[in-house]
Amino acid sequence: LGLLVTLYPRARVIHCRRDPRDVCLSCYFHNFQGMDYSWSLEDLAVYYRQYERLMTHWSDVLPSPIFEVSYEDLIANQQSVTQDLLAHCGLSWDEHCLKFHESRRIVQTASTVQVRKPLSRKRIGRWKSYRAHLTPLLEALAEEETSNGVSTAYDLSAR
Repeated sequence: LGLLVTLYPRARVIHCRRDPRDVCLSCYFHNFQGMDYSWSLEDLAVYYRQYERLMTHWSDVLPSPIFEVSYEDLIANQQSVTQDLLAHCGLSWDEHCLKFHESRRIVQTASTVQVRKPLSRKRIGRWKSYRAHLTPLLEALAEEETSNGVSTAYDLSAR
């Protein structure tokens, strides 16, 4: 990010946050080649906390503010969050933003199938269906939070 804002001083940085339990579960279910940490629930927790620390660093040192988007808020209030995002980027509103899934652009990411569908609440709280199997992840997230002093707005208990 430091290089990006140096090369493009007017660039807008957007950071989408999501419940760490859902993020880690999603990574665990994907077969990411060359990312062996994604095959271990404990390692995923450590990597997640490191990512949080890194984003805190960038928020503290970048000359322009990072626009924070909550994935859960985006799903609940897609139009409002999208309007705020566009305003941050200095762009005007366009109804097509709500119909991104209808675009025929080429998408080459792990979420190719999801990009072709409208936003859905289906992925929020998905970790709860696997709660009985996520004890190593939940414990490691809580342990990392305590040892690193990283605070998150998410309740990491397995309710």
